[in-house]
Amino acid sequence: MLTWLSLSEGKMDKQTGMGKAPGGVLKAAGKQDIPVIAIGGYVEEVSELNAMGFLAVLPILPFPATLEQAMQKEFTSNNITRTLEQQLRVIHYFNSQNI
Repeated sequence: MLTWLSLSEGKMDKQTGMGKAPGGVLKAAGKQDIPVIAIGGYVEEVSELNAMGFLAVLPILPFPATLEQAMQKEFTSNNITRTLEQQLRVIHYFNSQNI
């Protein structure tokens, strides 16, 4: 049984729920009471995304970056790794607590 779902999108904003794939995934997961954690390269309007039903919305970039910087393979890889490690730490904690 699936207990949570994580997905990603280049840009997460209020349009995410308007026909983009993450919105469809969120809707399908919601029908089965599966919480969805979203990861975005760029995140705007987090409160609207939470109101749509996303349990959490995490940005990959830890600070504003230029497009040139964001496109650098090592920079992006390190940021994705850091974000996923933090997400997995939270999931591991809740799973170990049987919450």
